[in-house]
Amino acid sequence: MVFSVRFMERIIVGCFFIWLMLLGKSLRHQGPSSYTGWDKKKFQRIHPRKAPYSPNDNGNNNNDDDGDNDNANPVDRQHSNSIHSQSVQNNGPGSPAIDLGRHSSSQESNYSGDITYKSSKSNLKLPLPIIVMGFPKAGTSSIFAFFQRQGFRSQHWYCCNAQISPQKGGPDLMAGCMMKNLRRNHTNIFQGCGNDHIEVFSEINGPRKKKYHPLTGKVGFLQDDGTVDYVGPGSRIFLPQHFHIDRVHNAYPNATWILNLRDVDSWTTSVMEWGDDLQNKFFNEYYMQGVVPHIPPHNDTDAVNDLLRRIYEEHHDMVRDFVRRHPSHTLVEVNIMDENAGNVLGDAFGLDPQAWDNINVNKKRKQDYTSWKYKFDEFDLENSPIWTLLFVCTTVYLCWFLGVDLSLY
Repeated sequence: MVFSVRFMERIIVGCFFIWLMLLGKSLRHQGPSSYTGWDKKKFQRIHPRKAPYSPNDNGNNNNDDDGDNDNANPVDRQHSNSIHSQSVQNNGPGSPAIDLGRHSSSQESNYSGDITYKSSKSNLKLPLPIIVMGFPKAGTSSIFAFFQRQGFRSQHWYCCNAQISPQKGGPDLMAGCMMKNLRRNHTNIFQGCGNDHIEVFSEINGPRKKKYHPLTGKVGFLQDDGTVDYVGPGSRIFLPQHFHIDRVHNAYPNATWILNLRDVDSWTTSVMEWGDDLQNKFFNEYYMQGVVPHIPPHNDTDAVNDLLRRIYEEHHDMVRDFVRRHPSHTLVEVNIMDENAGNVLGDAFGLDPQAWDNINVNKKRKQDYTSWKYKFDEFDLENSPIWTLLFVCTTVYLCWFLGVDLSLY
């Protein structure tokens, strides 16, 4: 059978259209992207906002934080069907710490294993595990590298194995693993999240998993109790070091905590310039947790800065207060912008400060890469106008190719 060149061209173009549609479906992101009370001096969390639970989410449509359909697994089905009756305790802010030092360096760096350091974990002065309790955009990658370079099994953002780079890990996220433990009401919020071998948890926060309504396709975000918020303001960041600080304490009551700090203005600037709408993820989370009364408009820079500043400072006060009330923890405060940050960490932990000093990364290049990667992951092609256009073009092309007379329809 002889095929003409034109016939083969049509076959190739048709396959290309179909491939684009399948690619669009595969890019459907499943996750790894107005308040009740206001106190002028300090946020007072009254109660978390709860989005109405959709009657269509009856326990058969992936209402837990797995990526599968709940009916595919008996355990998931049992967990999903019990969503209405289960209530995960939401421990609000209202706790803090003692302190041992100051940490610093706004550089968030890549790991480099070509240097030998004087100290190792055998010299460690403080108890394990070590948990970073500060917010992102405050040197968490640098802290990861400081400990990882000196032989500590360290985690950063990902789960559930020790990493050699803060940017490489997975396939799961620490936030997703911890939320699953909340959903299933496990006593240990770190259960199955590397709790049996990780020594340094350098970033435990992360994005709340995106979900799609099984009937409408509407985007929602997973909540702590396993239900899905389809009516909230948008994407959110899960912050266990703040909203579940009691559970972090209960999991490791003798852990050493690091409170990573930087100048508040530089932190707010970094958050606003990060490129993935990070400030609104903070605002949406605090709003849905019932901590802030409204979300300021994007163009009100003063209001945005003021709210970020309040969130930042209130969190640090809460962590310090919690440690004062729970002296089993040692809190090491470190200003990451301080040129002596490495010495502070080295003195506090008995480790080599040079592990901090040798951090060197092109921050802007990393920021740009992360920003575009995040936006690509978050892009929902299947529910976009591009998807509709591809579908129409593919249909018309196939009809033309098969010789269907569209005028008859």
